[in-house]
Amino acid sequence: MKEDKWKFRMKIKIIKPTPFGSVVLIWSRVNKKVKIIRILLSRPDLSVEDQLANSYHHYEVSSCGEIDFLSEKIRDFLEGKDVKFSLDVVELDSCSPFQKAVLCAEYQIPRGK
Repeated sequence: MKEDKWKFRMKIKIIKPTPFGSVVLIWSRVNKKVKIIRILLSRPDLSVEDQLANSYHHYEVSSCGEIDFLSEKIRDFLEGKDVKFSLDVVELDSCSPFQKAVLCAEYQIPRGK
């Protein structure tokens, strides 16, 4: 996905701590709806803060009730709790048809199967 499509509307929410280190939700409002554009996970060699600094230059640290709620669900999921997410909140337009098909198929698989 090209960053400039979202350049002036991109917001971030940093979730910490999680069992996997910090997590960043990159989000925006699309047609008045909250949409997740990307989720960044910390890596052993690169924190999410460094990933942001290296790849994203136009963002605003921001949140809202919907993002706060989703952040808690993501934290719960990363802690091993059984959480079901809605795909309605994910901006899939930047995904290829194959990526969309894989995500939708994976979404149908029950947890632990």
